[in-house]
Amino acid sequence: MYTPFIGVDVSKDTLDIALVSPTNVLLHAQRIANKKTAIVAFFKQLARVVPGFSPAAALCCLEHTGLYNRPLLEAVQGLCRGWPCRPGSNTPPT
Repeated sequence: MYTPFIGVDVSKDTLDIALVSPTNVLLHAQRIANKKTAIVAFFKQLARVVPGFSPAAALCCLEHTGLYNRPLLEAVQGLCRGWPCRPGSNTPPT
């Protein structure tokens, strides 16, 4: 089981990120640049500002936007599990 969940709205230049607890409580939300360095810095910041946050326990769900989601998938590789959501795909990775 994953705790917490990270939802990401992906666009060309920015990512709107929400960190949500398993009980559906918004823990943190922020807009950042869609660049690998900004994403890595954001995850480091989360570990400082959200008590008990561990990227390894999180599931990062993002919309499948082709090229625009690549910086995020590259950044979260090794930090947490990234799951590009596609229409008709409702099963998260194990």
